[in-house]
Amino acid sequence: MKYFAFVLLSVSAILFSSCSGDNNPVNSTTGDANQYMPTTTGTTWTYNTPNGLMVETITKDTTIIGNVYRKHDVTFSAIPGRVYFNALRNSGNTCYGIVDDNGVLKEIVNLKDAVVGESWTYSISGVQNGTPYVANYKAKIGARDLTQSVGSSSYSNVIRVDITIDIVSNGVTYANAGTKNIFYAKGVGLIQATETTGTNTIVAQQLISYSIK
Repeated sequence: MKYFAFVLLSVSAILFSSCSGDNNPVNSTTGDANQYMPTTTGTTWTYNTPNGLMVETITKDTTIIGNVYRKHDVTFSAIPGRVYFNALRNSGNTCYGIVDDNGVLKEIVNLKDAVVGESWTYSISGVQNGTPYVANYKAKIGARDLTQSVGSSSYSNVIRVDITIDIVSNGVTYANAGTKNIFYAKGVGLIQATETTGTNTIVAQQLISYSIK
């Protein structure tokens, strides 16, 4: 079976390469995304990732496809000298992010402060090794009000977003090509994200420290 690499769509909905800086989620009727994704300038998270330490800092507002997002500058210790950015916005109970859909920016839902079982979908197209594909993402609130251990720390009031990815390429559908489990703690933000492809599971992001302004 052929597996396709898929992008981590979490706090880093997508990371855009950046040489300079600038700078709402689909509703169930209650909840507040600001509780689970802080937006204040100067807020910083530091994660362990497969690319070494990742530091993410909210810097300012940026306007993309007609909406105002909070711009997050992102650096990796394994990629010195390169600054990436990612953009998120909260609206009601939903946190939205931006992804590159085969060269076109589009908005997706990252997180909802919603009841267990609430679900949403989105698709992202691209080309890998010269082969076009469409990745169909099926996301849901898998659990909430969890207590989650991450490294040596324990977090309460945690929401877990479960994502299943189907890949369509050359007329063939690779069902359940990958899964993601993303954990958000109230008052903190994203604390951990895991990705599974086949029998291989990696911890894509693991929070080691943070400062909420």
